Amino acid sequence: MKQLLRNALLIDLAIIPLIGIISLQSGSLKFGTALIWAGIGAIVIGSMAAFGGGSIGPGEFNLKYDQKLPQYNYQRTPDKWSEMNKSYSFCLYMAVAGIIPIAVGLLINYIRE
Repeated sequence: MKQLLRNALLIDLAIIPLIGIISLQSGSLKFGTALIWAGIGAIVIGSMAAFGGGSIGPGEFNLKYDQKLPQYNYQRTPDKWSEMNKSYSFCLYMAVAGIIPIAVGLLINYIRE
């Protein structure tokens, strides 16, 4: 749990100053709204990793059989399970890292109004 929060805060330490610079350069973009969109973008990027991780394993050929009639090898080896877990871990990191800027952005927009 500590590692999850530490990694999410490291991602947020990259997102928040970047959004601050972008909103200062653009006169019409509010900082709170930009943080909300950055958080949504982080969640979308993390979910793409999870969707890609679920398809690891199916679709490989077992070359013991004739290649004219491919036989799919649906067995997931420990390496494939490890890759799937890395994809899901990245998804979880990005989800937590996306929730924090969304909450801060909503709080900033609420205080300004």
